[in-house]
This record gives sequence, structure tokens and C-alpha cells, in this order.
Amino acid sequence: MESGLAPRLQGEFRLLWRRSFQSPLLSMAYVDLTCDGLCELAVESLKGLHILQHSLTQTASLILQRLRSRASALEKCLAQSPAGVELAEPDPEMQAAEDPDGLARTDREEVAESNG
Repeated sequence: MESGLAPRLQGEFRLLWRRSFQSPLLSMAYVDLTCDGLCELAVESLKGLHILQHSLTQTASLILQRLRSRASALEKCLAQSPAGVELAEPDPEMQAAEDPDGLARTDREEVAESNG
């Protein structure tokens, strides 16, 4: 799993910001509350529930960096693969050809046999 940190900081924590609350904290959970693929920090205190979200600008920057890194790795992998590698043809027995009315040939034949 990628940490998104510079190589010299992997495995370490670094304080990025500090947040104070006026009342004691009861619990914290790092979960995806909005179902957008990004986790939020839910903090419960005696005064209520506080939701802390990531900066979308920083998140977008990190995603672009990771995509560039993966694209570069994929390009290197493809450059090292032997030329002339061909994909296997699909097995015709495993594929049912569809006709215009949406029935597979085998389905159409079964319907014809049951009606005839």
C-alpha cells in the first residue's frame, strides 16, 4: 500500500496541522462517511460530532502523482516485454453469438424446437 509520503518519510509520521477542541474527546474514527472514496476523520466530543475532511486539492495532486508513477511503470514493463506477443483468441464455443432480437443462437434454436 502506498503511503503518499516522500521516500525519506515512509514509515514515519509528521505533524501537518494541529486542531484543538474545547471539550474532551470521546472517540475518533477514520472512515469514508460520504462514500466518495476518501476517508474522513470523525471526532466525537462532549459537545458533538466533528467531521474533518482531506483537502481536495492535495488529494487530487497525490492521485495525479500516483497515476503518473503507475503509467511510467507500465510503460517500462511494456518496453521490456518481448515484441510480437499476441493475445489468445476467444473460444467460439464459450461465446454465444447474439442476433438482432437479443436471443443467443442456442436460445433461438431451443425456442424453435419447443414450438415446432
